[in-house]
Amino acid sequence: MTFETFDAILWASIAIVPGFIFSGTLSMLIPRSNSSLELRAKEYFTLSCINYGIWVLPLMFFYKYEWIDEYPKWSIFGAWCAIFVSPIVLGLIFGYISQRNLPARFLGRFGFRTISPIPRAWDSHFSRMFQYYVIVTLKNDTCLYGLYGVNSIAGSDPNCRDIYLETVFDVNEEGEWILLEDSRGAWIAEDQISFLEFIEYEEVNDGANQKERSESGSGTGQGKLPT
Repeated sequence: MTFETFDAILWASIAIVPGFIFSGTLSMLIPRSNSSLELRAKEYFTLSCINYGIWVLPLMFFYKYEWIDEYPKWSIFGAWCAIFVSPIVLGLIFGYISQRNLPARFLGRFGFRTISPIPRAWDSHFSRMFQYYVIVTLKNDTCLYGLYGVNSIAGSDPNCRDIYLETVFDVNEEGEWILLEDSRGAWIAEDQISFLEFIEYEEVNDGANQKERSESGSGTGQGKLPT
């Protein structure tokens, strides 16, 4: 490997690595559509540019006052933060903004209707990490009652939209939701789900309130599993 080749690889890595880390952090927080290698490379480069954009002013001061030569160790530490740390921080910030749907809520105040960047309603809904009581209606018309909480999982693979509910309830003749103490949750396969109904989550400890919620039918709506 020649010196010129090594330099080219080094600069290419500096241009791509922050974007790769940025993108990987985002992918842990919000579902994203699959794309080709060419599109991913362009995305990594774009995210790297966004990452380096916040370091422009510090770099100008370092060069202007020759701090790089005067403080080499701090310069190396700053470069390490710019390449490896700030992409993680930015990914967490962008992921939080997306999970809370903040841009759409802000623009909605001015009458704008935005399009979600998350490809499917299933992904968009479960990526927000809210807790819900869930009524799962299976294709054989059986209903499963559970809680989708912090330890529950909704599959993000486009080919497998299964769901795991960490808590399962039984409903008696009076409409009361009774916690199944011995249950460790329930897994439902994609091909068994007809539709889901989400009921606003609250800390409910007595059967009377559960019965009232069940009879009132209050909820946030229902949605069919995308195919």
